[in-house]
Amino acid sequence: MKEEETNLASDEEGAEGPVADEGETEDAGSPTDESEGKEEGEVSLPVGVQDIKPPTPVEEHEIIDDSARMYLQEIGRVPLLNVREERLLCRKIELGRNLERIEDSHFKKYKKLPSPADMVVHLISQLAKAYPVAQIIEEHIGVALSGSVVEVIRNNEFRSAVDNVIDPSLTAAVAEGIDKGTAVAEEAIVNLSINTRLLPPQLLELIAGERTSWRDLKTLLGDDRFLSQVDSHSGEFKAYFEQAKNEAKASEKHLTEANLRLVVSIAKKYIGHGMPLLELIQEGNIGLIRAVDKFQYRKGYKFSTYATWWIRQGITRSIADQSRAIRIPVHMVETINKLLRTMRQLVQELGREPSYEEIGSRLDIPPEKVEGVMALFFREPISLDMPIGEDADSCLGDLVEDHATMTPTEATSRQLLKEQIDRVLDELTEREKRVLQLRFGLKDGHARTLEEVGREFAVTRERIRQIEGKALRKLRHPIRSRKLKGYLD
Repeated sequence: MKEEETNLASDEEGAEGPVADEGETEDAGSPTDESEGKEEGEVSLPVGVQDIKPPTPVEEHEIIDDSARMYLQEIGRVPLLNVREERLLCRKIELGRNLERIEDSHFKKYKKLPSPADMVVHLISQLAKAYPVAQIIEEHIGVALSGSVVEVIRNNEFRSAVDNVIDPSLTAAVAEGIDKGTAVAEEAIVNLSINTRLLPPQLLELIAGERTSWRDLKTLLGDDRFLSQVDSHSGEFKAYFEQAKNEAKASEKHLTEANLRLVVSIAKKYIGHGMPLLELIQEGNIGLIRAVDKFQYRKGYKFSTYATWWIRQGITRSIADQSRAIRIPVHMVETINKLLRTMRQLVQELGREPSYEEIGSRLDIPPEKVEGVMALFFREPISLDMPIGEDADSCLGDLVEDHATMTPTEATSRQLLKEQIDRVLDELTEREKRVLQLRFGLKDGHARTLEEVGREFAVTRERIRQIEGKALRKLRHPIRSRKLKGYLD
């Protein structure tokens, strides 16, 4: 890996390309499209939570306990990264992820992990297919591809063109040359960059010894002598690929830890919204991890600017979901924020608190809905254990009706009915009584089907139906039925 960095990354400091404005970030749907040029403080937030405003600042000593202070001291030991260091880490991350994608694709196709030789053959095959793209890049930057493919891969101008922030003019040239859209062309350039950097140094030396041009690269896959040389270096290739994956994991961890202070600085602004600082930091850290997973350094954004959107989204979503004992849906949070903004505007205009009709007229919604939404926002849940009375000898829960429990009158009536039914059933035969008890669940509350009752008596369901019908006809006799008519109401 060190040799590769010497060969391929020696020009990184001088070939970083233009760095986008730090305020360029993304909207809720696609964090790289419509919010370019915004200041970092104006990052777009998801619908429904964007109006959650930071409250009045609180003194730091009032909000940071010992555990939080220890955490801040720990993350403060990790130095911040500059743009060049961020890109170096991101390049290692994309190499590791691409190796995992190759392994997953091979496993799905062959039901086994690829050997180092399989990985090498795959990379050479992909580079051979990318010859048209490489040819267009040659014409765009003036690199001669007629020579050895290794010379082209190690060429500083070639590396600068494919490794750094993507040049729109190069993307347009590739799109026109392969007759595809710009998204496909951009992906082709990125894949070319990754695949050339994944080639182990030992493999580059083997290819260099063959003096193979890019056009003839595919012929190596049919050369038995070359493939036997590849097999002889399998141990070195395996070590190289394992090192690349390990460095990718370490780079992800480093990029995350170096930006934990950014999470804390953003989380502090949302203190007072019903969540402790450490929980806000935790939710922001989840957003940071997502940012590391989705960040594309080739877009030209600074990572801290890109991560700010994800961190704020994680925190504000969590506030909307967890800050209240009874969760308010996110779409209602949006409505509440709209009402609060309108209320503040009307207070300034009228010099008094506006009525529900005035707020509804401004927002073109019924006053009843305004009243309902405002009640939803301003009402706080009350504990059932809250003491009441002068002596506080009882609590609110003692006065709340439990609709799931029968009143004493209902319980008494039900017990009397049960006893009366048992007396009426005693006038039937034992079999008829048992059939009705099972069919209507008179004993355990569980009614059985004809088939279930038939299995218990070892007879057919039709025979059970006959017994049930005969028993019910007996109960309908006026002498017996009048005993139960009083309970029908």
